[in-house]
Amino acid sequence: MVDSSRPALVDIARQRYEFDRWADANARGAALFVWNLSADDVTPPGWQLVRSSVFRRLAIDAARQLHFTAAAVESLPTPTVRLSLWVPARRSRVLTASVLPGSVLRLDAFECASRFAAHQWVLRLLVEFESTPIERKEAGLGDVAFGGRSDSMLLFAQANVVCLIRNIGDVLAPAAAIAREIGIRMLPPDVAEPVLPGMGVVVARDDQTVAAGKKKSRILVAHLTDDMRDQEGCHWFAADAGEFVQEGNAVVYEGPAEHVERIRIVRRPPDVATLSERTVSRLT
Repeated sequence: MVDSSRPALVDIARQRYEFDRWADANARGAALFVWNLSADDVTPPGWQLVRSSVFRRLAIDAARQLHFTAAAVESLPTPTVRLSLWVPARRSRVLTASVLPGSVLRLDAFECASRFAAHQWVLRLLVEFESTPIERKEAGLGDVAFGGRSDSMLLFAQANVVCLIRNIGDVLAPAAAIAREIGIRMLPPDVAEPVLPGMGVVVARDDQTVAAGKKKSRILVAHLTDDMRDQEGCHWFAADAGEFVQEGNAVVYEGPAEHVERIRIVRRPPDVATLSERTVSRLT
């Protein structure tokens, strides 16, 4: 395992994989931030979750399980990491070419502070896989994707989440097809139902600046709490333009002022099928 904390290795990977060409890649052209995504939220059809572990901080013990060097971990921001193992569901009625008996899939999902932070994490992972031939994959797999010459593994970033899919069983399932399924499930559900009581999303400030003749806003959209994590499940923060950034326990929107009134927050409570959406209005 290489030590990806060494700047020289990162610089080499930055050039080899042309990081500057995809550092700001956004396939959908819209702002999206995903928080508290669970393994159940992204389990592809026909697969069954058999194990899921969550690491709130990528500490040394977690790094050992994820096969990262300690030095690499100490040099990076610490996203929430979810490790999941899937096998084909025994009694699934879903027929798909990506579900093959004897397959075992491992998903390492890294929930980063922003889209750009996710792409930086992809670069670090590419350094970790330096000994494996990896190339950039075609459009349609998140915002940016890399994989081997075979279809046994795939690394991709979508919004602020990085996913590393690997086959660890005797039979290889197609990683690219599974990645597309996961990517679809990482998008916010298209719903417009009444807001559930206690949604509690607050716009705390609207700091406007003028750049190139257009107003830009920086808005504190929500405070993230342990109660929200435990009781309210996955949250999607979406807007037509701009970006969302997590700063500590706060989600901040940075973007054109005219899009602030259409910031949307969608949540999926754990083990509940009901979805809710609300629009955040700008302070006046």
